[in-house]
Amino acid sequence: MITKVRHLACSRVLVAAVLLAFFETQTALAASITDALSLQQRFSGSSEYRAGNLPDSLLVPVRLLGAVPKAGVHYIPKRTDLITLLSYAGGLLPSAEGYLIIKRRVGNEFKNYRLSLDRLADADENSIPLMQEDDLVYIPFFRPVIHPDTMQMISVVATVLSIAVSATVLITRFQ
Repeated sequence: MITKVRHLACSRVLVAAVLLAFFETQTALAASITDALSLQQRFSGSSEYRAGNLPDSLLVPVRLLGAVPKAGVHYIPKRTDLITLLSYAGGLLPSAEGYLIIKRRVGNEFKNYRLSLDRLADADENSIPLMQEDDLVYIPFFRPVIHPDTMQMISVVATVLSIAVSATVLITRFQ
């Protein structure tokens, strides 16, 4: 009878620990989503920037969106390359994905060009794309499959469960 009561008590503690871990995980996930959305809204506003104070230089609009500190419309000198545009925008945020997309008008249609940031960093001066009027450059934010807070919570739950199972096994063996 006493062992059944102990097993019932252990089961209740185990269920309570799992539920607590589940709710903590959901709370952490909701907070991380809220943080990501506010970060994306803060850095993807509709700001305008002007670069190149050269007299008689023609400035063309290029839209830069995503994981950069200064997202928005950048008016840049006509023969500006992509790396210079990114430097005008303050570089990349740590949450930037490993690629970017340039959407460019070619004739009567738009074409998307996907470029690896690693290849861009290793590119020689002649292979860096030059920006054209009305280009759209998008650098996506990195979205992990499982948020680090969720992974931490899973490891805590696994530790608690292993302690509970070990305690249950020890209690049953020594009775």
